[in-house]
Amino acid sequence: MLCVAWVLTTGMALYTIRRRRIEQHRDWMLRSYIVTFAFVTFRLASTWLDGWIHVPVDSVADELDTTLAWACWAVPLLFAEPFIQLRSMRRQARAAIR
Repeated sequence: MLCVAWVLTTGMALYTIRRRRIEQHRDWMLRSYIVTFAFVTFRLASTWLDGWIHVPVDSVADELDTTLAWACWAVPLLFAEPFIQLRSMRRQARAAIR
């Protein structure tokens, strides 16, 4: 799913820049960067958790890795999306005033 999220966000960024929608492009690129950085976040978090949590059972370790793989991109997107939407609403409010 991380690959799908990356292709989708980057594809939408490419689509919006080709349509010359600069502000929307910035929003999609921000999402794309977050998803792209999830690969790095996963590696860092996995290394950090291995040092703190010693899980002897492989099935539990696999479940932890699966949860971490989802959390590394879903949680940052969840926190970034309200800021992206707020910025978009501010742009629309400024455009309405003009």
